[in-house]
Order: sequence, then C-alpha cells, then structure tokens
Amino acid sequence: MNKIVYIFILVALKVFLGFLIFYPIFNFPKPKGPYGVGQIKYHWIDSSRKELNSQDPAHPSREIMAYVFYPTEKNNAAKPVVLDSDAISSFTDFFTGACHLPAFLFSSLKFIKTYAQPDVSIIKNTTKYPVVIFSHGGGPMVLQYTYILEELASRGFVVIGINHPYVAAIVRYPDGRVVKSIYHKKGPDSKQRKLDQLEANALDASFVLDKINEMVTEKDEFWNHVDQDKIGMFGHSFGGATTLRATRKDARIKCGISMDGGVHGEDIDNSFTTPFMFMLAGKSHLLGNEEYLEDISRLALMNAANMKMVTIEGVGHSIFSDTPILLSATLFNCLMARWHNEFLVLPAGEAKDVLVEKIMPKVVNFFEEHLLR
Repeated sequence: MNKIVYIFILVALKVFLGFLIFYPIFNFPKPKGPYGVGQIKYHWIDSSRKELNSQDPAHPSREIMAYVFYPTEKNNAAKPVVLDSDAISSFTDFFTGACHLPAFLFSSLKFIKTYAQPDVSIIKNTTKYPVVIFSHGGGPMVLQYTYILEELASRGFVVIGINHPYVAAIVRYPDGRVVKSIYHKKGPDSKQRKLDQLEANALDASFVLDKINEMVTEKDEFWNHVDQDKIGMFGHSFGGATTLRATRKDARIKCGISMDGGVHGEDIDNSFTTPFMFMLAGKSHLLGNEEYLEDISRLALMNAANMKMVTIEGVGHSIFSDTPILLSATLFNCLMARWHNEFLVLPAGEAKDVLVEKIMPKVVNFFEEHLLR
C-alpha cells in the first residue's frame, strides 16, 4: 500500500512540475483590429553598401531580412501558429543567461501561439494602406516584437520589421547562413561601432523605402496596395535611436516613435520638423542615466512644436516587446519574472496588461493621427 501511495505521489509531482514548467497558461493576445493578419518575409540586398562587419568575400554587401505584417481577411477558422523558433531561441538565451538556469526550463515557449498567417493575400481595400517601419533593439530581433506588429497590422497598417544584421540576435538568410549579434561585443572601438551600426540601421530603413518604391513602380500585386505618401517608423531601445536618425534624415518618413531609446551622435542637438514621440519606461535603466534623459528632454524642448515625451510609470525597459507575454506564458515563467524582474519591474501578468491596455493604444493612436486622418 505504501508503495502504491509513493508511486501516486511521484506521478502527481511529475504532473505538477510538467504543468508548472511546460504547459502554457496564456498565448499571445488576439489582435483587436477589424482585419486578420498576414505575414511574408523578404531577403533584400543593398549592393550600393558594403557590410562593414562582414569578413565574407562571397557576401560583401549589406543584406537584411524584412518581416512584413499586413491586413488580410479575418478568418475565425484560421489556426494560430507557433512563434518563430529563432525568436524563441533568442529570448531563451537571454533569460537563461540572466537567471543562470538551464534552457529546458523555458521549453514551453515552443508551444506559444500567435496569429499572423503566412503568405495569405492582402485584403483589397478602396484606399491604400499606410506603411510603418519597425526597428528592433540591440540584441533582440524583429520577431521578439510580434504582438505589437500584429496589432498594428490588424488596424490597417502594413508593418515592415527590419532584422538588422550584426545588431539582431539572429539573422537567418534563405540560403542557410546565420549572422549573430555583435552589438554587445566589448572593445576599444565599441562606442564607434555602435554609432556606425546606428547609421547603417537608419540607412536600412531608407533602403526598404527604396525597395517599396521599386516594387510599386513594377506594379507588384502586393505593394500596389500601400500608400507611399503615408509612412511612419518606430523602434525600441537602439531601434528607437535608429528611428530618430532615420526620421530626421529621410523626408519620406512622416512621423516616428522611440520606445525607450536614447539619442546619439549628430541627433543630440539637431532641429526636428517631423511629428515624433518619445515613450519612456519610468523604471528603465535609461531614466537612471541622467545624461541620456537630459539629451532627450533638451531635444524635445528644442522641438516642442513637433516632439513630445510620454512616460509609462512603474515599468522596465523590456515592457515594449514580447517579454511581458512570454514571461506570463507559464506558471514557472511568472515565478522567474518575479525573482528576476528588472526587465519589467512589474509582475509579468501586470506588465502584459500595461503593454496591451496602455502602451499599444498610444502607439495606435499616434499612427492613426498622423497617417490615417
């Protein structure tokens, strides 16, 4: 009898641990807009620019992967799809490194479901869709911001996320090549390298706009549905700084948002004529850096007619990404987020609510005001 009880307790414990670690209790929030969401990806090569970080003579030019999220017919029967495996791998590496825990404890992320349907038709509308470019932070990658990109697409925007090589955690090309980030690489040239990467990323955005114009000129079936006169951009962290640079230098970009991004180099004290919003996390390491905050405040004050600052109180730097969603996906992840929560500051579930209910409406309203009305 004691043996049976022992076996029962052991099985129950294994089931409980399996539920705690592996069973998702949340998936991605369902997009709230009137459209379904499609996704396609492109491999684009800018032969006019050399890749400064590459030592590969077979691939000397700048190459990007672009992930496009767009409005499609709403199909309630469409099955959610699993999150991109590279995005999962990148997040797992980051968080296991921060917590010093084995990667298998986060293997539940392989089962997390999201909504963008691959390679479905863009919905044909009487008006053309505005375009929004997205630039990721230094170290993550585009598809670690899937929720935000899906939500914007469901509201009637064509959203192009640029995976910047050597800044993104992983850039995977169609021929199987993989380029990994050197953004956090230490060395005497690290400051100048980041400035060079910032300029390269901003030029990536302009290159994407050139590619769109090229495809529209060629009467491409998909790109003929976009409005080249209504283009915005946004980005997180280093991507926010990239957005500031690209928006200032490329007149085709009509508005921009920096999500907890700094100000670097030539952007610090330059006049700015384009509508722009700084969204800052109140508990971010950025706000702990007085020099950064002073630069942003001074720039916003100097361009008060066009710029504004919005602070989301009580949250950390990673609130502007999929991190709150992924850290609230299982009971184990929620516990880890409480133990090691400088990324979000809030408990993961509360941080997810802030992202969905406070941050996302501000982003949507900004782009609707400047690109739809």
